[in-house]
Amino acid sequence: MSSYTTRPLSDRTWLRSDRARENTPFDSTWSKTLTLLEREVSALAGQHLAIGVDVTEQDLRLDGTLRARARAESPAVEVAFDSKHGPMLYRCDRYRSRYYSQGPDWQQNVRAIAKTLEALRAVDRYGAADSGEQYRGYRQLEATPASSPHDALNRLRVIAQTNDTDVPVDRLIRRAKSQAHPDRPTGSSELWAEVEALIRAVGGDR
Repeated sequence: MSSYTTRPLSDRTWLRSDRARENTPFDSTWSKTLTLLEREVSALAGQHLAIGVDVTEQDLRLDGTLRARARAESPAVEVAFDSKHGPMLYRCDRYRSRYYSQGPDWQQNVRAIAKTLEALRAVDRYGAADSGEQYRGYRQLEATPASSPHDALNRLRVIAQTNDTDVPVDRLIRRAKSQAHPDRPTGSSELWAEVEALIRAVGGDR
């Protein structure tokens, strides 16, 4: 895994007030932060890494990167990815940059999440908890499979953005996965997890 997409925050209800934020304790470049983050996510067999930033859809290019003039409304970030322990979601809105040379405030909070992942992995190394137990509080709730294959197919059609009931199931699954993929503007890690659950409900191949 060597890439990520940027997206707007999934919600803003958890953001801190500016008075509750503090100057960053970190002194690192964005390049080093990304290297650390990608290393730690890769160690968890991570895929579909997405960094949520407090921007709008208009601040993003079609390839999922920030436009040069994009400015985040707050330092808050969320990091989401699929892992061997299930879909993960980490949020941080604690830090702001001390100096302009440290880059945008939100990058300091990505650094905090990367360091958190590094510390959690150390728990596995030193055996203080059962394997993966320390990640439990960060797991995203996986979508509950539909109550019947019929309901699951209907939901897949909604995600695939089609009303055609004659589309073969395998083609419908491909369309839904394409729309739900976190690299697409229409997708996210949460939607991808839901599609995976729906595929299981209809007995399709993943």
